[in-house]
Amino acid sequence: MMQLSFRILLMTMRPSVALHARRYAVLAAAQRFGVSNPRVFGSVLRGTDTEGSDLDLLVDAKPGTTLFDSRLRRMPESLQRGCPRR
Repeated sequence: MMQLSFRILLMTMRPSVALHARRYAVLAAAQRFGVSNPRVFGSVLRGTDTEGSDLDLLVDAKPGTTLFDSRLRRMPESLQRGCPRR
């Protein structure tokens, strides 16, 4: 199983606040894009995130998934569309 990291940028609120408000959207996106076990790391995990921070997610990709899988590239874009921007 391959693990992938995503960065979600351009939020106008602390990423931890956005994640709390959109937790189920993140879980649904993971399922929709064929990944599982989304985990947060970085400043959000440490509780030191600010409005300028990004949201770092680590996910498990299904066997056979490659870094060139276009579905994976669309997941951060999909999550960013649902979040407020600067």
